[in-house]
Amino acid sequence: MQERYHGFIYGLRDPNTKEIRYVGLTSRTPEWRFKRHMKARNGRSYLYSWIRSLAPDIPEIVVLEQDPADGLSTAERRWIATLRAEGARLTNLTDGGDSGFHPSSETRAKMSAAQRGIPKGPQSAQHRANISAAKRGTVVSAGAREKMSAVRRGVPKSPAHRTAISAAHLGKKKPWLSELNRKRWADPEYKRRVSLAMRESKQQTMSLVVSLETRAKISAANRGKNHTPETRAKISDALRCAYAEGRHTRTVSAETRAKISATNIARRIRKEVVPYA
Repeated sequence: MQERYHGFIYGLRDPNTKEIRYVGLTSRTPEWRFKRHMKARNGRSYLYSWIRSLAPDIPEIVVLEQDPADGLSTAERRWIATLRAEGARLTNLTDGGDSGFHPSSETRAKMSAAQRGIPKGPQSAQHRANISAAKRGTVVSAGAREKMSAVRRGVPKSPAHRTAISAAHLGKKKPWLSELNRKRWADPEYKRRVSLAMRESKQQTMSLVVSLETRAKISAANRGKNHTPETRAKISDALRCAYAEGRHTRTVSAETRAKISATNIARRIRKEVVPYA
């Protein structure tokens, strides 16, 4: 962080004992910073607990140093160290100069455990809109995306969750997705990987024993569906290549062959029969 040299080092002191209990810095006016502290006095930090304990009084703000030559952050650390050495009971949680609270791993774990199990009420539509607006345009790093993906991987979504996702995307056009898919499928390496993955998946599926009930459901779902001539040509070419390369190792039983033959004969008969006029 770039050091700042113009501003104030201030202290908040007890109005009764005149003891300084907090040291801070600001590049604005001390009065502006004091108002910000008063607005945030319902916070959960040690500082704001002390401020509330003074009620009905409020702390006094005093200027300790202005435009320090060694910079605001360095001067804040210097003042905190000096006052602590003199025995001041400061409410600062850090040694200063870091512009924020950075809890240790142990403190983070305690904070997490304290919040765990506490139900969070449903957020209002306005609250969700505010969160969405605040995060819009934020770029998530590759490392963060991988962590989020690892946390969600393998976690099944409830039927209600899946329905909500489906309803949210229903009717939405995604031209960017179409363009992305076009770019993907233009890559021969991507095509090869997808083909290999589908082939392995099909082989695993074929190795499973499918129950008669499942077979009947698959048959009923596909009954009446006719492939276009283009699709049939593609299937034929794919099977021809698979047989030629020795990749199609499925053995068709005599019973299955008989069923296929009977189905094809019935189809030919239906095409050849001329309806009675």
